[in-house]
Amino acid sequence: MKRLAAIVLPVGLIVTLIVVLLAGESLLWRSQVLLLKAQGQLNFITWSETFRWMLPGSPVYLSNLIEGRNPHVALTNTRYVSPEDAARGAELFGQNCAGCHGGGGEGVNGPALNVPSRFRSDWALYRTIQQGIPGTSMLAHDLPDPAIWQIITYLATLAPDESVADEGIDVAAIGFDRIASRDAEMKNWLSYSGGYDGQRYSGLNAINSGNVGGLALKWVYQSDTRYNKFQVNPVVADGVMFITEPQGRVSALDALTGEVLWAFERPIPDPEGLVTCCGVANRGVAVLNDTVFVTTIDAHLLALDIRTGRLRWITQVADYQVGYSITAAPIAIDGKVITGAAGGEMGIRGFVDAYNAETGNRVWRFDTVPAPGEPGSESWADEQWEIGGAATWMTGSYDPELDIVYWGTSHTVHEPDAPRSGYDKLYGSSMLALRGATGERVWHYQATPDDIHGFDAAQVPVLVDTELNGVQRKLLFNGNRNGFLYTLDRVTGELINATEFTRQTWAKSLDANGYPEINPDARPSRGGTLAWPNSVGGTNWWPPAYYRDAGYLCLPVVDGPSVYYSQDAEYAVGNPFVSVVGRQSFNEAAQRFIRCLNKSDGSLAWQKALTADGGRTQAITMSGLLATAGGLLFSADANDFIAVDADNGGELWRLNTGARVLAAPVTYQADGQQLVTVAAGKTLLTFGLPARP
Repeated sequence: MKRLAAIVLPVGLIVTLIVVLLAGESLLWRSQVLLLKAQGQLNFITWSETFRWMLPGSPVYLSNLIEGRNPHVALTNTRYVSPEDAARGAELFGQNCAGCHGGGGEGVNGPALNVPSRFRSDWALYRTIQQGIPGTSMLAHDLPDPAIWQIITYLATLAPDESVADEGIDVAAIGFDRIASRDAEMKNWLSYSGGYDGQRYSGLNAINSGNVGGLALKWVYQSDTRYNKFQVNPVVADGVMFITEPQGRVSALDALTGEVLWAFERPIPDPEGLVTCCGVANRGVAVLNDTVFVTTIDAHLLALDIRTGRLRWITQVADYQVGYSITAAPIAIDGKVITGAAGGEMGIRGFVDAYNAETGNRVWRFDTVPAPGEPGSESWADEQWEIGGAATWMTGSYDPELDIVYWGTSHTVHEPDAPRSGYDKLYGSSMLALRGATGERVWHYQATPDDIHGFDAAQVPVLVDTELNGVQRKLLFNGNRNGFLYTLDRVTGELINATEFTRQTWAKSLDANGYPEINPDARPSRGGTLAWPNSVGGTNWWPPAYYRDAGYLCLPVVDGPSVYYSQDAEYAVGNPFVSVVGRQSFNEAAQRFIRCLNKSDGSLAWQKALTADGGRTQAITMSGLLATAGGLLFSADANDFIAVDADNGGELWRLNTGARVLAAPVTYQADGQQLVTVAAGKTLLTFGLPARP
């Protein structure tokens, strides 16, 4: 027997590793699991199960055991959780289990199964169904793994509705009209950008330029995530804060105290096997009526009961195994949830989707790379469109009056060493205006045709209604990674002006329509070409803010170059497909700023250099911005959370959080107090003024 085991184990290991390698999957977490198994720390699973469940597509995700050895916590049902799985589980339950447990799990000859989920675990149910209970009438069932998980999904539907409180938390319905009436909801922060307009402006002024120096820490929420990208932008409604964490957990917190009211977690399947551009992150939720919506790193969209956190529905937006992922918060409009997807570096085809908020069914999709015969297809050569990119990896904005969704796209597939192709590759590096009801393209504006540097145009669009040159206009501002601020008429897509907000050398000039004359000396090359802006961009996903009181569009800005290299790239499903790489220049380190620009012409109103790490850095990360009626602009300088005078950039307050601040701050009112919240490192920090004696 020992000789047989000595043969079987190496053979099983070799076969498993070969399959994993052929599938392009990660060996890191699998090797860690094997080490734990060899050390005797995973005795609750057999070697055969270990090998089987390490294969790509396995319904059991052993990678969660790296963080903790408790199978009742680590091994949960994450793959077979759709309504279709529950329906199939009901059929299987009726065929195999109802005789003893009753058709509704009420218990007949066996115990009742319609009990609160806190009294059992997915793993306990799995093992009981699979192995039975010796000495009882509960026999082992020879069912495939998917069937067992589907039964478990069905059993979850029998459990009574419960959370920390059985009836859930008390939250008023957050209807579409409430979110659209941004100025009437200033005590709340009802979407990623506060409102649909992307302005990140709050009319609250209890914290202001005269007293911000007295800000004090009110409460802390400590995440136990093992990922270092806590980039959440909280949503706050009627005293309840909704947050996400990188690993997929969604929590409702008391916005006044930070107390956890409920939490939902769908573990990431095969987290080390995910192929992403920039790691595991989740930037927040959307809310509508009585539902919380969240996207996942494996490209799913989930709907949760706002009172209890219980899963209502889940739908697959795209296939993560071919390179799709989602890190941005969705937006919820009248009856629909809108989301994009990341993965432009994997040779995916980008899109913007709308889903029915009640059912999760897809309502429409706009493909950001047109197929042959579709408008814009003439801007593509050969069959490149199939792997064209133009991902939609950040959150968009929405105009309820016009019923137009505004969304930015990333760069498209590159051609190493070639002179400019002559093909603009629509709708890459563009701003899209889509009809909310149908997904029909209203207009588009391409900022960087054939974007060989990979600048993107995915930044959050900022929508402003204002007078310009004596005429009332509906504007869209896009502070673009390519170094230009574009001001557009958001009704027609007409360019009003384009102004450099940081140094750029990729374009010699722009014509009256903003079309660039490309600088051939700035093209990527095999030996490397120094060009501005930096490969991180003149700005990036860090959200801008519009300071209404002075008419300033404020941006987190990077001023510096990269050395751009071209390289060979061959497309393979689910693998990086990158033919241009930007490296930081060690001779020309980048500098970070907050720059506020005049709405009328994009000229500089003021700037503040960020110098906490010397101001010149090779590792470029920044925080987003928040503007308030208190005359303040909140942001971060490396590890420091700061408040500056929004009228002139003068620093008013600074606090070292002890960790890098990557997220954007939000402000809201709870129990009559104005509070400000920001994520730093793995911690959510909330500040307010000291209580009056």
